[in-house]
Amino acid sequence: ISKDFHVYPGANKISVVTTASHAPGGLGTLLTKFANIGVNLTKLESRPIVGHNFEFLFYLDLEASLADPKVLSVLAELHTSQDKFRLLGNYPEN
Repeated sequence: ISKDFHVYPGANKISVVTTASHAPGGLGTLLTKFANIGVNLTKLESRPIVGHNFEFLFYLDLEASLADPKVLSVLAELHTSQDKFRLLGNYPEN
């Protein structure tokens, strides 16, 4: 864990936590962004947001690297378009 941003060689898994638009198809729209650039989703976990009925945080694991400009573009878009977004890390899968 570090406060500094580094892209490590061999880092092929990304973990993020984000919200999705609270509208019909909001989660589908979010997931389609990754499908459109060929990124495989290996984990999707939802957790309710305390104090916000029927709103959820989504924990995602992706088979991807921050060295990929397409991945960076989607993550940057989510960072600006979602109420909550946090990059948890980019690390080797094993």
